[in-house]
Amino acid sequence: MYDEVGILLGAMFVLVQAAITETVSIVKRIYELNGQKISKDAVMSLEAKPDSKSGLSYVAIANGAANFYKHRFEWQKDWLGGAPKQQKDTINLVRSVGMGPERDLADNLLSALNAITKTSGGNLHDLADLVVGQWRARLAPRLRGQFDLPQYNKCGS
Repeated sequence: MYDEVGILLGAMFVLVQAAITETVSIVKRIYELNGQKISKDAVMSLEAKPDSKSGLSYVAIANGAANFYKHRFEWQKDWLGGAPKQQKDTINLVRSVGMGPERDLADNLLSALNAITKTSGGNLHDLADLVVGQWRARLAPRLRGQFDLPQYNKCGS
């Protein structure tokens, strides 16, 4: 059953990563429509709340955990060796929140989850909101002010 916990946590991080990717695409498009460019990493750091212990944003931690889950079988057994730069970057990121090659899947993903939820007083149910919902809520007014965008009105008026 513990193996299933790891699989479910991994799937959850991948779903959160999909929302991160959607947000990055939207923000990059707003910049493009205003004649500017911005990188994925720069978008992911805009208004992103950092974990007090690692200094990484919740967005970066969740994205790294999802990449770990999806690509872990491609990594060297000891997570060292001749890994490509992107893989090394992910390995360094996940190590900074307590993940490691000597730990099993569930323990590694629980480390990432705890890095996000422990300092915020949240729990598993709060993960998507802590990572994406609150990040989007901070991004929206910033982008509205930066690009003079209209306010969103739920009533449609």
